[in-house]
Amino acid sequence: MPAPDPVLGRVKVVAFPVPAFENRLLRVLRDPNSAGYELLEEGTALGDCGFIRGDDVTKYGEGFLLCKIRPDPNTGFHEWYFLNPRDNEDAYNFDTAYDGEHEDFPIRTRSYLVLRSALAALPFSATDPDNEDMTLVAQKQVRSDDPVVDALFVGIQRVYQILPGVIVRGQEYDEVTGIAYPYTEQSVVEGENIGDEATYIKPESAAKALKRVFDVETIQDSFDAYHKALPQFNSRIPIPDVMTSIEVLWTEESGDGEFDSEWDGLATGPNRSISGSESGNAHGACAVMPELAVVRKTYVQNNVPTTGHFVYMPDPLTLAAVQAKMSAILGVSVGVWPVFQAEAITFVLRGGKASATAQASASAAYSYQDGRDPDDVGDDSEMFDVSQGGGTSVDFSPAISIQALPPMLHAGFDFGVGATKEQTANAEATAGWAGIGGFPSASASATKDVTVTGSVVPASRAATTPADVPTTGLFIVAMKCEPFKFDYNKVYVEILDAADLTAA
Repeated sequence: MPAPDPVLGRVKVVAFPVPAFENRLLRVLRDPNSAGYELLEEGTALGDCGFIRGDDVTKYGEGFLLCKIRPDPNTGFHEWYFLNPRDNEDAYNFDTAYDGEHEDFPIRTRSYLVLRSALAALPFSATDPDNEDMTLVAQKQVRSDDPVVDALFVGIQRVYQILPGVIVRGQEYDEVTGIAYPYTEQSVVEGENIGDEATYIKPESAAKALKRVFDVETIQDSFDAYHKALPQFNSRIPIPDVMTSIEVLWTEESGDGEFDSEWDGLATGPNRSISGSESGNAHGACAVMPELAVVRKTYVQNNVPTTGHFVYMPDPLTLAAVQAKMSAILGVSVGVWPVFQAEAITFVLRGGKASATAQASASAAYSYQDGRDPDDVGDDSEMFDVSQGGGTSVDFSPAISIQALPPMLHAGFDFGVGATKEQTANAEATAGWAGIGGFPSASASATKDVTVTGSVVPASRAATTPADVPTTGLFIVAMKCEPFKFDYNKVYVEILDAADLTAA
């Protein structure tokens, strides 16, 4: 069996785990069967181990600590490992990367091995040991893959970086609109720039954050230039009917009645008698009734062709601003589809029929009887009788109808004197004669006039607002706005070319 290496109880350097010469891993072999052998706790100083031979304690100092006792299965000896906390680690314990691959902005990661009992986090205000411009931005504990080292020590990594860091450029892209959102990005101290406009701050740790600043001016220029137009159909555009003409038509009737008679008769002889009788009726009638003749225009309201326009507009957003924007894009003035104040009118039409009747009658009687003595006129006798009279009557039959017009636009109307109409009828009856000789005269007459009046109410109306449906020009018929980014708004404008309206 070869001699143990190192000799029992002697210290041997078995590794230089880091570039610094003073940082070494020591091993001491011990025979667990020797007298007085006992296990010591991890962390016991090399100088406190009484079994160390010779001047090894002086040679290696007291900075080494027991970190692991491990049996050797081949020899049966126990391997005692000692490791000293590393000195001057800052000279070699770093790896360097570069923020944005820019040589003036290094990112330095330092790895330390410290006793578990001495582990402590540094404040993020700490700076790199070799460069005060580099600030601690991250730190974390890591375990060693070496079980000997891991028994007593723990690793810690600290990352240092210059803040604010290098500025790099990028953009977001909207595949739908094709608009790019350019920005700059930079690492900054956590908590800075909070509240800045057009600035996105994403905290990455308690020490630093990622700041993204959008190029608002360029983005707004893209918004101002954006315009997309798409054809479509609309069946919801309010298009009222239009009354193009209205006229009052009159139904009229009129007839007069007349009766005239004169009786004639003669009687002779010494004894004579005569009688007369005459009567007659006359009838007059009239009628009047209005009607309305209305002509209206109806527009097709299903699948009216329109164009949808998509734009972006800044605050403050007004309807006038939208009109100006669309007028500039289309090169012609763009109006707003009117709010139609269509009017429904109910007409009261009045008229009727009337008639008049006149009646006249006359009768007379005369009788003469000659006496027996021709020379004595005193014994003659005469008898007279007259009866005459007349009368009239009137009959009225009024009529009323209602004509309701649906809501329509119109240019106004005034029927004037045409809103009323009169019809008159006359009935006249006459009966009588002039007597001759002893025959008495008789006369009877009757006359009656009757009038019926028709009217239309209302007789006039002012024009609606507007008076007609536009049939030329471009008009906004729908609009939808919603807030967007960078003080701009998404605006959808639907435009109708009024020339596309088709009259039914």
